[in-house]
Amino acid sequence: MIAIFIILLMSVALFIVGILLISSSDYENIKTNLRNTFSELSIQKSNCCILSSLEDLGKKLETLETNLEEKRKEVEDSKSEVYETTEKIQALNETSKQIKLFYTTLKNDLSSSEEDCSNLYKKIDEYRNSQMKLKKEIQRNIRYYYDLLNAIQNSRFLEKRDTLRALQGGEGFELERLYKAK
Repeated sequence: MIAIFIILLMSVALFIVGILLISSSDYENIKTNLRNTFSELSIQKSNCCILSSLEDLGKKLETLETNLEEKRKEVEDSKSEVYETTEKIQALNETSKQIKLFYTTLKNDLSSSEEDCSNLYKKIDEYRNSQMKLKKEIQRNIRYYYDLLNAIQNSRFLEKRDTLRALQGGEGFELERLYKAK
């Protein structure tokens, strides 16, 4: 209720002031003064700096244009940096692809080399086994031929002994000793 009364009282007061202003003889002076006041009225920015004249507004506009130009240059520099960075990233990606390809090639070569080595080890083992078999066979053959030569020599010796006994008639044992001594 009190709020309504206050609002009503203010409305009536404003109405009376308005009528007094319009009816006064200084209406034209008030109107002119209001126009001058509005033209020179302080302009307030968002950062709460107050500009009180057109010259200040012009200076501020020049400052803002300078700042805008600086920001535009910064944006252009940033764009060029982004472009350079993008090129570097693309170059790194290309290098990475080449390294992966090289790695894959090396891996395949290594796999092939390991397989070749495995085959060579198998062949070496086969040759060693063959060599061992051949050595055993050679030793067996040497032993066989040695035994054969001994048998031939013994048989010749026995033949010579028998021949000598028959010829000498009992003196074969002496010749046999002579033959053995040689």
